[in-house]
Amino acid sequence: MKSRNTRRCALFLIILMLISTTVGCQLAIDGDSTKKSGDILAGVFVTIGWPEQPVTEIKLDRDDYKIDSSGNISIINDNPFQANGIYEGVLSDEGNSVIFEGLDGYFMGFIDEKDEQGNTVSTGLCANGLHDVKHSVNVTDDGEINGGEATLYVSPYINEIIYVNPVYLREDGSYYTIIGNSTGLMASNDNAGNSFSQSIDSTIKRTVNGKTNSITYKYQIHVVVNDVVDKILIKEINSYDEVLLTTPYTIESPDTFVLNENTDYVIVEEYFHNPTKGAYTRRTAYSFDSDKVKDDYITHMCNFAEENGVLGAKMIEFQRPE
Repeated sequence: MKSRNTRRCALFLIILMLISTTVGCQLAIDGDSTKKSGDILAGVFVTIGWPEQPVTEIKLDRDDYKIDSSGNISIINDNPFQANGIYEGVLSDEGNSVIFEGLDGYFMGFIDEKDEQGNTVSTGLCANGLHDVKHSVNVTDDGEINGGEATLYVSPYINEIIYVNPVYLREDGSYYTIIGNSTGLMASNDNAGNSFSQSIDSTIKRTVNGKTNSITYKYQIHVVVNDVVDKILIKEINSYDEVLLTTPYTIESPDTFVLNENTDYVIVEEYFHNPTKGAYTRRTAYSFDSDKVKDDYITHMCNFAEENGVLGAKMIEFQRPE
């Protein structure tokens, strides 16, 4: 699976189970059952399909084997190897995501940073491929609720299970995710517009000056089924409503789209095919006042299907010519 980093109930258990079409179903998972004591639930890492897990050799104790009179060794422990579902994470070079070696996916959560005064501040991050992102920190008399939510758009023809895996922050500032303890979601052969969701949360109790309150970390991923786009045309139009240029846009096209200097607005024309209602066209208009384009980040999500069935991993970023 290729994941681009440019920014920031129908349930599957670990063993495959087929699901029927269900809308809006969710499961809350208690992260405390899998994390090590003292580690904080810092986010989630969304993976597509079941990854091949690294295998770690277990150190054998004397009771795990025996040696006969001829010197032959017999292993009593019939499972001297075990799957290691823990992946260590590091901040990406761009500083906008946490990545895990040997594991493809999409991170959403918080990282701790130091400001100019040396104070620790939390910054919400999200990998490209996740959309409609919301981060929040709510403080009340009873404690804090930190977390976020995001949406993953997928093709109706996706044939992989989607896993939402917890990401933990250790006291030493390092990150890790645990694969294999979460349930999964699947929307294969589902109808466009259907949605599913899964949340992971963890609560820590603390006592300060005799008063006990809590810190809750909660992250939610929505999975929404959308149609796959067949073709995209970008039409540049001037202030007299004249079409200056029509440009086909494909998954191989550059992410940055440089506008004609006389373009006043753009219409992104997308052609879809739905198994039920057939072919249809969707048009989205963007105005490009010169001052607004200079200050704002104007993008358009493309519903091209990635190899893993995820949609919207490619974005068009519109820019004025320099």
